[in-house]
Amino acid sequence: MNRKIIVLSLGISLLISPNFLALQDTEPPVITDVEINPEIQISGGYVNITCAVSDNIEVDTVKLNITYPDNSTYNITMQKMPVSPHYVPSHFYNSSYAIIGTYTFYIWANDTSGNSNISSLYTFNITNDITPPETYILNGPSGTIYYNDVTFEWTGTDDYTPTSNLLYSYKLEGYDVSWSSWTNQTTKTYFDLPNGSYNFMVKAKDEAGNIDPTPATRSFKIKTDTNPPVISDVEDFPDPQIVGGYVNITCVVTDDFGVDSVRVIIKYPNCCTVNESMVYIPCNGYYYTHAYTVPGIYYYHIWANDTSKNSAKSSTYTFEIKADTNPPVISDVEDFPDPQIVGGYVNITCVVTDDFGVDTVKAVILYPDSTKINVSMRKIGRNTYFKNMSYTVPGIYYYHIWANDTSKNSAKSSTYTFEIKADTNPPTVIIERPKRFLYIADRPIIPTLIKPVIFGRITIRVFARDYESEIEKVEIYIDGRLRYSATEPPYIWMWNERAFGNHLITAIGYDKAGNSNRHFLEVFIMNL
Repeated sequence: MNRKIIVLSLGISLLISPNFLALQDTEPPVITDVEINPEIQISGGYVNITCAVSDNIEVDTVKLNITYPDNSTYNITMQKMPVSPHYVPSHFYNSSYAIIGTYTFYIWANDTSGNSNISSLYTFNITNDITPPETYILNGPSGTIYYNDVTFEWTGTDDYTPTSNLLYSYKLEGYDVSWSSWTNQTTKTYFDLPNGSYNFMVKAKDEAGNIDPTPATRSFKIKTDTNPPVISDVEDFPDPQIVGGYVNITCVVTDDFGVDSVRVIIKYPNCCTVNESMVYIPCNGYYYTHAYTVPGIYYYHIWANDTSKNSAKSSTYTFEIKADTNPPVISDVEDFPDPQIVGGYVNITCVVTDDFGVDTVKAVILYPDSTKINVSMRKIGRNTYFKNMSYTVPGIYYYHIWANDTSKNSAKSSTYTFEIKADTNPPTVIIERPKRFLYIADRPIIPTLIKPVIFGRITIRVFARDYESEIEKVEIYIDGRLRYSATEPPYIWMWNERAFGNHLITAIGYDKAGNSNRHFLEVFIMNL
């Protein structure tokens, strides 16, 4: 028989023979949209499997080939959806399952021309466990952080699956495009993340396939530091300094986030270079103190880095170490008072300066009896020194000032003198009040001829002075009985005691040399 086959398209062939003309279908049906609902079901529950099967001519049969957890296999015809043939899905099989485990299946379909096709393999689980696990983030950043390498640590719990058997999937929103593959790892580190806001999420899956529907989350924001620290106020003191002397280098270093370390790099005159850490003093900055023995010019700069490893370098500075051969200079030598009485104090003062630094200042004093003493003087102010002493030997005292500097150069002043005198003159003592007046209630009314006449209280005032030494004290007596004593003026006492008739007021003054003097005043008083 003479036949011809002409292929048209879409799996259809045209069969030509002497007796007839026929169309032949060679295209198998297409299986799509396979779905399982639910993918995890409890024992005895229903699982509905659906699919869409289409063909260029007509679908004949659709079967479900399913293998149970006990390896038994069933080939079941799927029912057609009672709707339009173009409705998706087109076929379904809804059944309950009792055996716990994983079920594997594929869908087979053929068309009316005998062409067949098989889908991929699919699975669903029947289990007693339908409760999803819980997921917890144990460690990881939150809020605003100032570093960009971050690590997260997590765990999970489940009512059936041991924690060690749980699987996890994670995603960093703002960085990861999609969720990670399921894994048993419980930590994840992200390196060198850019500045920005992030949300880390992780979810657990148990052995039954249940997935935590509410992943654990941790939000954070990275704000990294790209600005180097700022170095300012670089100073060295003293400059110049002598050989063997200390130079203190100071600076202020600030940073947006935090200073990590500050160092000073010093190049010696002999080309030796040192790199030393500087010490931090809260609120005052950084310092480095060291003694230098090589004379010449020293070059140095400050280097600093912050907690984000940004670094900065200062300009270059210099200081000089000199050999000191100049002695200190002694000037403005004075003593006061001169003369002074026996037992009184004489204050010797002077000004001592030096190119680099004064070490010691002493007063060398020769007494009238040839006794010689060497006493250290105390410093007041910037360059002034003093020694204040009392002296008991009368006569002429000779003294000079001796000083040395920090380089052991010394100097000696000229010789000076002061005198200590023995005071034998008594002080002046006068009862200034009351005078020869009639007093009523402490008020003078009219003068009297012989003595003060007093009615009521009266204020007694005494004048005391000594021209060679100071007044030690003043005493007031009434009829020989001490009633008042004072060491500083004014010397005033209110006499307000019951009295009648003539009484004797006595004022006695004492100077610091032990001399005394007195003044008497007789009064008539009526104070009842």
